[in-house]
Amino acid sequence: MENLRFAFRMLRKNPSVSAIAIATLALGIGANSAIYSVVDTVLLRPLPYRTPGQLVTFNNTFRGRRLGISILELDDYQKQSQMFERIAAVLTFDGNLTGGDEPERVQAVGASANYFEILGVPAQLGRTFTSDEQRTGWTEVAVISDGLWKRRFGGSPDVIGKKVRLDDDPWTIIGVMPPGFRHPDARLATPADVWAPCGFAAEPFPNPKRTFRFLDGLGRLRPGVSLEQAQAALATVSARLKQQYPDSFGSELASWGVRVRPLDEQVVGSARPGLLVLLGAVALVLLIACSNVANLLLARGSVRAREMAIRKALGATGRHLMTQLLTEAVLLSLIGGALGLLLAPWAIDLLVAFAPPGLPRVHEIRLDLRVLAFTLSISIACGLLFGVIPALQSLRTQPQAAMKEGGAALGGGRRHRLLGSLVVAEFALALVLLGSAGLLLRSLWKARDVQPGFDGRAVLSARLWLPQPNKLEAGKYFKQEQRDVFFRQLLTRLDSAPGVDSAGLISTVPLRGDPTRNQFAIIPEGREAAGRVQIVQGRIASAGYFRSMRIPLLAGRSFADTDQQKTPRVAIVNQTLARHFWPGEDPLGKRFRLPPDQGPPGNPWFTIVGVVADVKSTGLDAPTPDEIYTPYTQGVGLAAGLVVRAREGAGSAGAMAPILRAKLHELDPDLPLFEVSTLDQVVTQAMAPRRFTATLLALFAAVALALASLGIYGVMAYAVGQRRQEIAVRMALGAREQDVMRMVIGHGLRLVGLGVLAGGIALLAGTRLIASLLFGVSPTDGLTFASIGAVLVVVALLASWLPARRAARTSPITALRSD
Repeated sequence: MENLRFAFRMLRKNPSVSAIAIATLALGIGANSAIYSVVDTVLLRPLPYRTPGQLVTFNNTFRGRRLGISILELDDYQKQSQMFERIAAVLTFDGNLTGGDEPERVQAVGASANYFEILGVPAQLGRTFTSDEQRTGWTEVAVISDGLWKRRFGGSPDVIGKKVRLDDDPWTIIGVMPPGFRHPDARLATPADVWAPCGFAAEPFPNPKRTFRFLDGLGRLRPGVSLEQAQAALATVSARLKQQYPDSFGSELASWGVRVRPLDEQVVGSARPGLLVLLGAVALVLLIACSNVANLLLARGSVRAREMAIRKALGATGRHLMTQLLTEAVLLSLIGGALGLLLAPWAIDLLVAFAPPGLPRVHEIRLDLRVLAFTLSISIACGLLFGVIPALQSLRTQPQAAMKEGGAALGGGRRHRLLGSLVVAEFALALVLLGSAGLLLRSLWKARDVQPGFDGRAVLSARLWLPQPNKLEAGKYFKQEQRDVFFRQLLTRLDSAPGVDSAGLISTVPLRGDPTRNQFAIIPEGREAAGRVQIVQGRIASAGYFRSMRIPLLAGRSFADTDQQKTPRVAIVNQTLARHFWPGEDPLGKRFRLPPDQGPPGNPWFTIVGVVADVKSTGLDAPTPDEIYTPYTQGVGLAAGLVVRAREGAGSAGAMAPILRAKLHELDPDLPLFEVSTLDQVVTQAMAPRRFTATLLALFAAVALALASLGIYGVMAYAVGQRRQEIAVRMALGAREQDVMRMVIGHGLRLVGLGVLAGGIALLAGTRLIASLLFGVSPTDGLTFASIGAVLVVVALLASWLPARRAARTSPITALRSD
């Protein structure tokens, strides 16, 4: 307590130094607390399920690509692997919820009856599924989310037993899940709102076949079973199944496999690398802040040398002085941490608002005891880190020398060397941050400069889902002819609507959804004997889609009304596929078919009738895929995307939304329209994760540069003050002002040069950590490195110039008289 009281007195005695140190630490610690709260929630905190470490997902793979799994294969993995307590089959799908004021699209999950038992989460109201409710098809009971319960039913407790209409079927609500419960899959654009039990072995699903791989596997490992053991066991079962049922895998048996992943990997998705980079960045900012405060304390230590000498002469031990000085440092850090913690909620709100769509568990981010403990820990650690070196140096002061010199600096320039070393470290760390931020910003600009292959200006996009009742024949969109008529009428009405230039249909709007769901296999004609299939991206489209998107037709023709179910199958391919499959040849007239177990009845040939320009459909920063378009008049599913181009002068694309919704409801008032946005917004959202990481890293780099600049300014100002007598003698002997300025600035540039050299080596070694986040830029990009080095040199010149000018204007007579 005595040391603490004395530490408070020292802080009050030097308010300017204390305020600068506290503000610097508050900035560093507050930023770390905010970023840590995000990282802790998304990456570190256990999932809100029972013993989440035992939960895994598993799927088939083909050439390393993730594929679904069949219900028969799931049963084999359960029985033959002996690795799981339980296994559940999971299917996510869209559903139209009707019966209220407005139809609503909901994300639904069909699952085995033991789904909630595996996750270990009970309902907050009512109950979850029982084993009796798992039949071969749908059971038509449902559990709903807390969000749907509150917005659709006002949170009424008598919701249990009520019926809702989902895809024209009546479903009885048996339970409501607690707030915050989410289906664990980062691929979903929106959280799931409805869960229903199903056996996936009867209508509306095909008769069980091993080739119908449309499910995901969810499992709970037995106690003591590791992920590696489960992977090895399932790989053994997979190899056995390939030998037992070779016709279910085609000729490329070696290309098939199975992959087991921890559930948290599926929840986190692709967010991990970017968040870890940001956590590393704020840690570097904090280290630079600690270096700055250490510089301040070292500089103040020269002033306190006489005080330390007197305390030693009066009998103070080294341990007592060390404890006192570290107490002062930790007190500074704790005050800075407390101030940073006050800023952290504001920073967290900003991060959440700025977070890209799809950042997992973002609704759970908050300040809690874990973040408070982290903040307290780093505050104490920082105090010890920046306090120990100044404390050790103060203890080395010899009482006789300090009393004789009147509190002068340490002999031999030891304090100057320490100050210089800290500045070198600051600039090295700043270079690492600036270089990383520069690479990511260049990647962002490179990605933004990529032409998507379509003109999204004045185009509105939306999605709709045609209902699929459990009794398929009862559905009004069950037959292909019914869907064809519906979409023809909708497109005709949209094309004639006021303000609409053109409208088109596409199964999945570019840059939307999970790209793996659009993949399928084809066999080009003439290569059947090889038995090797090609994986491509497939989309169903109308001729109006290419017109609305301004996608150029490069060869052949577009789709026509004559392309019907009973006419030969046709397709349009993109440039990349044409070059890949038929290099140097004319692709028009070439044919392909789907594998026998995946194609339409009769497995017909598809003839290529057109070639269109490439479209960046899976991501602006992703390679252009091999892509095939087929006409919706020859087969269209239940999910569809719409694109509507506004006529020039008719207003913005967003103004088309009421028109699109009105024309849809003229045909079917029970169909909801969802994911309504302009294509410009779609492109912007596609770049959101990259922009989030790059912008925050650039912000942290700017803070680091500012702190490093203050650091070198402080060191140079201190050095000039300590060398005032030397400079006066030099000027008295004839040194000119420019000579003094050259000497001071040269000293600063030497420090920065060493920092740039050390930071460059560290940056070259560390860029591999961000290589996966780069696009179109080499991790060793010379232009970026040279630009960052030049920026640091300019900053060093500016930071050294003010102390140099002050030194050059020193009056020799005044300086010598005062010393």
